Amino acid sequence: MAKPGLVIKRRLLVVLGLFTFAVAALIARVAWIQFVRGEELQRMAYQQQNSSRIINPKRGTIYDRNYKPLAQSATVDTISANPKELKSSGADLAKVARELAEILGMDEEKVYEKITANSRYEFIKTKVDRDIGNKVRQWRAQNNIIGINVDEDSMRFYPNRNLAAHVIGFTGADNQGLSGIEYVMEEYLKGFPGRIMSETDNIGRTLPFKEEKYIPPKDGYNVVLTIDETIQYLTEKAIEKAIDDNNVLEGASAIVMDPRNGDVLAMVSKPDFDLNDPWAAPVGVPGIDPDNWDRNDIETLYKTVWRNKAVQDTYEPGSTFKAITTAAALEEGIVTPDTPTNDFPVTVGGWTINCWRRGNLHGNETFKEGVYNSCNPVFVKVAQQMGIQTFYNYVRAFGFYDKTGIKLEGEAQSIFHENPSEVDMAVASFGQRFQITPIQLITAYCAIANGGKLYRPRLVKELTDSEGNI
Repeated sequence: MAKPGLVIKRRLLVVLGLFTFAVAALIARVAWIQFVRGEELQRMAYQQQNSSRIINPKRGTIYDRNYKPLAQSATVDTISANPKELKSSGADLAKVARELAEILGMDEEKVYEKITANSRYEFIKTKVDRDIGNKVRQWRAQNNIIGINVDEDSMRFYPNRNLAAHVIGFTGADNQGLSGIEYVMEEYLKGFPGRIMSETDNIGRTLPFKEEKYIPPKDGYNVVLTIDETIQYLTEKAIEKAIDDNNVLEGASAIVMDPRNGDVLAMVSKPDFDLNDPWAAPVGVPGIDPDNWDRNDIETLYKTVWRNKAVQDTYEPGSTFKAITTAAALEEGIVTPDTPTNDFPVTVGGWTINCWRRGNLHGNETFKEGVYNSCNPVFVKVAQQMGIQTFYNYVRAFGFYDKTGIKLEGEAQSIFHENPSEVDMAVASFGQRFQITPIQLITAYCAIANGGKLYRPRLVKELTDSEGNI
């Protein structure tokens, strides 16, 4: 039998061991909370003790080169709720939902669902007209409603509707750029949101006698384009007339560029769309029934009215490419404007190439007359004199193998034979059996016009802040 003193010592050791283990466990727990989860719990505590609501910045204005607004932001309101604060105020939530839904023109059940959510911040309705916002403010004051907020917001507006639609682009429901300049210049246009901060108790109610902290939003920069509104308008009217006069079914495009610096003064792609309602049924597109249009049919919109033909479509340039062959031949010294030539048929690789006026040829003529008459054999002959290597070196030098780098999304890549033959070169001399984009062709034409400088097409002239500083 153990001695009484030894039993007591054993019991004390067991108690000491348990106590030591408990202290170690507590220390480990404190260390875990402090060092492992410290930042997370601190963040959670801050979120529990503070409530904030977002103040959206004003999106920058898009101007033409003469500072005429092409896209601007109109002031609207955003209606939001703090459901926890609303519940704790003792308000009749069913009545609040009914009356608020009536003012906003919304479904009562949807509003009730939002104001009873288990959160501290719920959007009720965005982009609300200022008159409606003021009605909500008045209703809130008259009924002493706590937990319904009305904050200033902005909504994109395009004063010229369809004008330069593919260049300007449009925004989504959250004012984010989705196409055109609105998309590619998003980081400059969007600005940074502000916040209204307030301290709350453990159930989300705003603490009395505590001032709200207002962090102002930073508005976006304005984007000044190289586009000239007047030139753009005249170009669009000219394209519309050309489409009607020639019964064009699949649309057309046109670009006006300043050869001195590459500034794009106008860019048109038809059919187009109203920037204020880009999801509407395409106008002027065969097979589209506006009465049965599905506004979620994004694929059809991309294929028809949203597609910028001037940048995203490739095509065989045909006779418009003869200017490139002419410039190369003159630069190489193969011909002069007065060099004698003719438009007699040329046989290349077993293929006979004729002038478009077959049976009534132009006959003997100068090179200048051959260019004027657009005689295909004349261009084939000068290309043969240059040879495949030299001819395609000029094609490359004029930028046809590369994208232009214009500041718009979706620029297409040209299509050429990887190892062109004599026949490929012959027909390429008058613009066939390869594909380029309209923006590539006008960029090359500008290089001819300005003496040989191949500029990158420019759409953005400058950025300015709200005070006009560049």
